[in-house]
Order: sequence, then structure tokens, then C-alpha cells
Amino acid sequence: MGIPLNIGRTLRELRKSQGMTGTVLADKTGLSQSKISKIETGANPHILLEDAEKILNILDTPETIRQQILRQIDDGPNRNMKFRPLHISHAFGRSYELERNASQVCVFTYNVLPALLQTLEYRKSLLENYNLIPEKIAEIMSTSLKRQELLWRKDCRFHFVLPEAALYTRLAGVSMQHIQLDRLCQFSGLANIKIGIIPLEAGLCPAENGNFAIYDSRALIMCVGTGEIESNDFKDLNQHQRIFAELAQIASYGDNALSLIRKASEHF
Repeated sequence: MGIPLNIGRTLRELRKSQGMTGTVLADKTGLSQSKISKIETGANPHILLEDAEKILNILDTPETIRQQILRQIDDGPNRNMKFRPLHISHAFGRSYELERNASQVCVFTYNVLPALLQTLEYRKSLLENYNLIPEKIAEIMSTSLKRQELLWRKDCRFHFVLPEAALYTRLAGVSMQHIQLDRLCQFSGLANIKIGIIPLEAGLCPAENGNFAIYDSRALIMCVGTGEIESNDFKDLNQHQRIFAELAQIASYGDNALSLIRKASEHF
């Protein structure tokens, strides 16, 4: 599950990254410079979808970011129109299919442990936080079992990266947390699985961090709100490969990662 984007800040950073002034953006979109400024600073929290689309089109925005912004606005108080995603599609249930056909899977999780590495008890506790009906939880749990069987494939390599803080996200009792953290240690010993833990003092790379997975540099699944979207767009993949590489670079591996996991376990 992902975290919301700061829409104004994201738009401002996109504009600046392209060397464009607010005046130029206003001219290209046909919006007033005052409106652009209010959107970017958050002074105007109720952004019209049609205005957002004008800005996103001019800024040539990566489609996953575009979808996040438009979905957040559309879920807000002013539902003035419906948007059509371009290169992306809803990805519910797609993770298993993509994992089954991949030779390399790279996963970053922001605030919880990766689904592929979760114990069933941890997984169920997480799903119960989203007020899903029992039938839906049972369906997801069944799929989770099939997904986790893929970890034993010798022809697929898995690379997981997560912040140290995610080790402390406790969803149920202390006993469950100990078992879950022990599971991480066990999986880190498999030849086809690489687990990187980003120490708290290392921080994170300067990006809007949310859970995402990359499959063979061909497909991307990114969490948006309480759902998932899939993208095969080159710009999306390129951007998230760069983000993953930066996160992986500051992560600890091997004995150093195990030390951080054991430290969290001792905390509980």
C-alpha cells in the first residue's frame, strides 16, 4: 500500500527538473501564473482534474506519477471528471503472473515487509487493517501462498530492499513479530534471494517513496493508495530502476543486514 504524493511539491519539482519557469508553464497551459503558484504551494488544495491534466501533459510526466496525481484528485472532494490512464492498467492479481514469468524481481517496500517474505499471520494481520471482507482476505491469502512458492525457483533471482524502520512495523503480537523477523533471516540465506536493509541513519533517496516492484526491466507494479497499478512505459521503468539502484546502494547486506534484523527482534 502506498503513501499519498504531495501534489503541489511534485508538480513544482517536475517543472524545475525540466528547467521551466512558472511563467512559461502558465503560458503553455493557458492557466494564470497565480493559479500555477497556488497549486504548487498548496494554497489551492482543490485542484481541478482538467487543470492538472494540462500541467501534466506539458511536463511530460511519467505515467505512474500522472496516475497517482489524477487518482488522488479524483478521490478528493471535487470529482469534476473521470480520467483515462494511458500506459497503465489496474494490476490487481497481476503480481503472481509477473513473478511466475520473471527471471529477476526487484522489490522496494516503504513501511512494511515485502509480501513475498511475509508469514501468513503477518500477511493476514496486514490485510485486516484495510477492512476487507473475509472472502477477499481468503482470496489474497490463497494467492500469497502460490506467490511464495516461487521463491524456491532456481531460475529467478529476487532482490528486496526496505528501510530499517519497516522491521519495526508491528501488526500483531510480539511472538508473531519474532517469527516474521526470523523468517527474514532464513530467506536471506538462500542463493537466489538478496535482502538489503537501509539503516535508519542512511535516510532514503530524494523521491516520493512508495512500494513498487520491477520485473525483468519489462513491467512495473506500484502501489497507489489502497490499490496497485501496472506500467510498461519506458519512462516509468527507467525512473524506478534508477530509484531502486539508489536505494540498493545505501542498503546493508549479508551480516550487516542480519545484524539490523536481529536488533529489531531483540527490541520486541
